[in-house]
Amino acid sequence: MSAWNIQTVPGLHDPSSGALVGFLGADGREYLFADLYSPTTNYTDVSGTPGSATVNALRGQAAFAAGQNSCTITNSLVKPTSTVVPILDATSDATLTQILRVVPGSGSFTVYGNANATGNPTFTWLVVN
Repeated sequence: MSAWNIQTVPGLHDPSSGALVGFLGADGREYLFADLYSPTTNYTDVSGTPGSATVNALRGQAAFAAGQNSCTITNSLVKPTSTVVPILDATSDATLTQILRVVPGSGSFTVYGNANATGNPTFTWLVVN
């Protein structure tokens, strides 16, 4: 295991700054965000248009629409057995402050927050099949 700290916010944190830098996969491997943002890993950002969207990529960024507590991403790569890892970005929203759950289905997944958003908080996600 490397020197990354695992703290109460799920994920791997830089030991000196405490910044979230990645996550520990179900396979026990460490996945660092710097590696995931590589141009070769098919990253799509649709956060400029908040709300439900269609993204056929294994990872990306989206945003909750103001007044909503869920966001559905239609994605042909998602199966009911997929693991989807959503991470609420460091944007501040007065009410939607955590992601409670994500529900993968056949061709989509839905991310649920703890309250209706007052702004357009963004989240980054990764699909593992």
